[in-house]
Amino acid sequence: AKTVHSGSLMLVTVELKEGSTAQLIINTEKTVIGSVLLRELKPVLSQG
Repeated sequence: AKTVHSGSLMLVTVELKEGSTAQLIINTEKTVIGSVLLRELKPVLSQG
């Protein structure tokens, strides 16, 4: 996927673990975008 504004490439992977846990991996060219995306996705994914 690409960001709309800057066109930066990113890959988001969610790996489901045992029980109700998961690992979220964000690979992107820009660290700031990865941090913002993680901050936005974390609360959404932790809602049960």
